[in-house]
Amino acid sequence: MERENIQERAYQDLEGEGCSPTLRFQDSGSETGRSSSRKGGWITAPFLIGSASAATVALFGVTTDLLVYVDQRYHIQGIKLAQMTNTMTALISLAPVAGAVFCDSFLGCFRTISISLLLSFVGTLALTLTAVLPSLAPPPCGQVSSWCEPSAAHFAILCCVYALVALGAAGTSYIYIALGADQFDKAKDQEAFVNWYFFATTFATLISYTVVVYILDNVGWVWGYGLCMALNGIALVMILLGRARYRDVRPQGSPFVSMARVIVGASRKIKVLPSMKEDDYYSGEVLDGAGALPKNPPLTSSFRFLNRAALVTKGDVDEDGKLAKPWRLCTMQQVEDLKKLLKLLPLWSTGIYLMVSFGVQVTLTTLQVLAMDRSLGPHFKIPAASFQVFPFLSMTILLPIVDRFFYPLLDRIPRISPSLLHRIGAGHVVAIASFVSMAVAEARRLNMMHSRGVRTEQTSALLLVPALLLNGIASAFFIPGQLSLYYQEFPESLKATSTAMMSLTTGLGFYLGAPVLGAIRRVTGWLPDDVNRGRLDNVYWTLAVLGVLNFLYYLACAKAYRLKA
Repeated sequence: MERENIQERAYQDLEGEGCSPTLRFQDSGSETGRSSSRKGGWITAPFLIGSASAATVALFGVTTDLLVYVDQRYHIQGIKLAQMTNTMTALISLAPVAGAVFCDSFLGCFRTISISLLLSFVGTLALTLTAVLPSLAPPPCGQVSSWCEPSAAHFAILCCVYALVALGAAGTSYIYIALGADQFDKAKDQEAFVNWYFFATTFATLISYTVVVYILDNVGWVWGYGLCMALNGIALVMILLGRARYRDVRPQGSPFVSMARVIVGASRKIKVLPSMKEDDYYSGEVLDGAGALPKNPPLTSSFRFLNRAALVTKGDVDEDGKLAKPWRLCTMQQVEDLKKLLKLLPLWSTGIYLMVSFGVQVTLTTLQVLAMDRSLGPHFKIPAASFQVFPFLSMTILLPIVDRFFYPLLDRIPRISPSLLHRIGAGHVVAIASFVSMAVAEARRLNMMHSRGVRTEQTSALLLVPALLLNGIASAFFIPGQLSLYYQEFPESLKATSTAMMSLTTGLGFYLGAPVLGAIRRVTGWLPDDVNRGRLDNVYWTLAVLGVLNFLYYLACAKAYRLKA
């Protein structure tokens, strides 16, 4: 009894210091859930954001020019190179989702990030060695012999490098956000961390697209990949240096198994009539550190058929109240956690179209830029791929302005403080404006070419910059807003998975972009091989109209959804 009193007083003391009321201590003295209030806070931000920035420069530095390296060093071209491109894109896009599952189910975020950074270091080390050691790649064509195709061993080495790079991406990016948000108790601090994280990593992406790519193309592959290897090492050291200060949330079993149990349990009791008494539902059998059963939320009326999974029927529990059939009976908390995910799915689905349209815009913009004048002065021509820097640039500039000035200003105005749903909606609106701007710019380009006789290569590609800047502004509202929404609204056991949902949205969007372009090309005559003979402006107008419809769908979903207080 004295031991329980000591634990209860410790818990009360922690509550007085501003800790979450979900904090509890196990008998062993180790922590579950969030750690002591002496840990966490903004003192951890430099370690997390610094490590994430270094890892981002390394990851994008490796992947941006990797296909060029494979073409030049391994002489893989054509369909095989395209297949490798799709495979690499798939691995990089889905890796954070897999990393989030491991984070939430087995390892925790800190361990997932640390292991991934170690794999990234090994991956970039192996890639550097392929550039250094001649035996790890086929000889240059025409110098040693006419044979320059990669052998089975060379191809296997390259695939292993690809796999290591993808595994290294699994625990970075969005997993950092979950670990970082765990360091704060207040939602505003969590949102501020997400904004600063995106500011830093977006700036890091700019460094990758400019400095690292320049080193790879002009100084050498060895120096470029060696720099990426060093940055991965720095990222690993930085995340480890802050270890003593982190709140390390450790998983207590797999939440995905719990969700599966809810579905199976409800299905097995589909003929059982639900009860109106809360006492007839299962709250759990595990005592917390204060010696009491955990508090469960009351069962809601939404998705009522799932409530049967928590309804106690004959044989579900033993005489001492312990669970007898785990795949037939779940706690009320587990049922409500699954309901939260189901309620969020419509809101999550509204982001897929935006990512589809962004992917289409990236592809079409590159085609436009290649047909236009990219000169910047008499002696410099902007690379076509570098035009994608402009969205990152506007996003980098806007994020700190929005976080430090715009949102605080609105918060001071009564009844105008924007919620996360408002911020995400603003991203939808600005994205539509971006498509309209791109349509107007393309119509102007075609008009100058057909009506005035101006050759398209004499039209400055800078005409597209305003639309690209709007694209970045839309991302500055939409992406951090989505991430904060998922982290705030997802169940406590799925915090890492919540942040990885944005990666899943991006991956789905960019994959669906290719069939969307194929469908437009088959149905209309707007996308011939020669863009000067096409009507890209009509494509952009179509994207804008569909964006308006998607925004209306978003408004309906947002109105139906109730945010946490």
